[in-house]
Amino acid sequence: MKTRRWRVPAVLGLLLALLLALAWWRNWLPDTYDYQAAFETPPQGEAQGAIDLAAIVGKSQQALRQQLGEPVACERAEFSTRCRYAQHGLQITFIDDKADWLTISLRERELPLRAATLAVLGLPVREPDEVTEHESIWRNHAGYRELRLVGNAEGVSYARIKHATP
Repeated sequence: MKTRRWRVPAVLGLLLALLLALAWWRNWLPDTYDYQAAFETPPQGEAQGAIDLAAIVGKSQQALRQQLGEPVACERAEFSTRCRYAQHGLQITFIDDKADWLTISLRERELPLRAATLAVLGLPVREPDEVTEHESIWRNHAGYRELRLVGNAEGVSYARIKHATP
């Protein structure tokens, strides 16, 4: 009788130990979440020459597929689709199937984090509305809702252009 009384707690203890071991082991599984894509790092590749922004913004995915070629990858979200065109150093976020946000890689161009860099993008040069250590920001400039040059003292890493959606 004595041995029978301890069987149930022993089995429960063993099950608890197995569950704890499984939970601990699960934490050691590799993390496959794409943090880079989630936090919108600039696209790989490099912008070749000046990008004709006016020929891109507001266009549909299909129209840009004919103009830029097939994207390297596209990721769908609830209200948008983000496509990467690495051969152009370009990432486009389509909102309502229109190219609305553009991220252009400028890392290898060695451009200063200054207003003059807007000319490389074919935009009129003027002083930014806001300047931080790592960003120069223009609002309602040249028909775009917001322009950002992001970088540091070594130069611009990328430009982010928002056409219509904040």
